Amino acid sequence: MANIDRLLRDAARYLGDRPKDRDILLENALLRIADLHTQDRLDAPAIARRLRDSYGADSPFRRVDFIQFVIDRI
Repeated sequence: MANIDRLLRDAARYLGDRPKDRDILLENALLRIADLHTQDRLDAPAIARRLRDSYGADSPFRRVDFIQFVIDRI
């Protein structure tokens, strides 16, 4: 991940939110997604299943399209 600030801004926009100075929840989700993808070599659906312990079923951080968006940018 070359630039976490840019990824945070893009991810917030993707989710339809205004970018904030520091969104700790979003930042933690992005870092977790990046770790699961790079270290465990999981794809977006597998990461979504893996995140169910950390985020609720209706959390935007578990959406496969959002996870794929993040993967494409790391």
